[in-house]
Amino acid sequence: MPLFVCDNCGAIENTAFGFYWARKRVNFNDDELNGKALCSECVPEKFSDGSSTGFTGKWHGKWEKYYYDPKLDNREEFINK
Repeated sequence: MPLFVCDNCGAIENTAFGFYWARKRVNFNDDELNGKALCSECVPEKFSDGSSTGFTGKWHGKWEKYYYDPKLDNREEFINK
C-alpha cells in the first residue's frame, strides 16, 4: 500500500485516497497548501480556479486515522498491516 504523511496534519494516508500525485501541478485558494501532499481531510474543497476538488474536508473513513510520530518512526507499522 503506497502511503505518505500529510504535510499539513501529519496523518498517514494512502495515495489513492489523499491528494498526492497532482500536488505539484495544481493550486488551491489557500497558497499555504499548494505543492503539499494532503490527506483526504486537509484537501480544500476548491481549486484556485473555483472548481471542486471532489474532497469534503472530512476523513474518508476507510480506516482509522493514524498520525506519523517522528520520534517513534512508526511508518513500518502501517506499511505491514
